[in-house]
Amino acid sequence: MDLQCHPEVLVDRFESWLVAYSGEVAESGTTVTALRADTAKYGPALESAAGKMFGEWLDRFEPVKYSSGERTESNAP
Repeated sequence: MDLQCHPEVLVDRFESWLVAYSGEVAESGTTVTALRADTAKYGPALESAAGKMFGEWLDRFEPVKYSSGERTESNAP
């Protein structure tokens, strides 16, 4: 048995996933209708919990301060 979690999934973006992967959903033994209902019921609380989880994880890191002339990934050639 495998367990895969995606705490980054947002409720308002889940519908496009349901449409794109409806075949896989059907093969899994559930239905798009059931997943929509569960998303409406549990999605907002899960989004909140995921935000807290990511926030707590990011708080463990020291902020990196760059000087204006320092090379970073965002300004690298």
